Amino acid sequence: MPRSDTPCVVGLAPRLEVRRNSEKPGALEEYVRAKIIAAVTGDPSRNVRFHATHALAAAGDRASIPLLLEIRAHETDTKLRDAARYALWSLSGKPALAPQVGV
Repeated sequence: MPRSDTPCVVGLAPRLEVRRNSEKPGALEEYVRAKIIAAVTGDPSRNVRFHATHALAAAGDRASIPLLLEIRAHETDTKLRDAARYALWSLSGKPALAPQVGV
């Protein structure tokens, strides 16, 4: 079912065009980016770090390249090092190997 352009209660919320053109459109993205980077660098779960690294690649966040280089250089876990390498390849525009779905 397609999303409606009008709010649930007509007349009480701004229309979709107004909501999309808010004053701080990047605020949510910065918040999400910070959470993903926190997961990449500090989450105790290997699985969370692995998928957060792939999320950086999927988001196309070129600002995370130094972090990914650090992970690739110093990570002892092969799967996480490979995930960082995949993210770097996809961010640089080079052909990359398919992401590993299962950890």
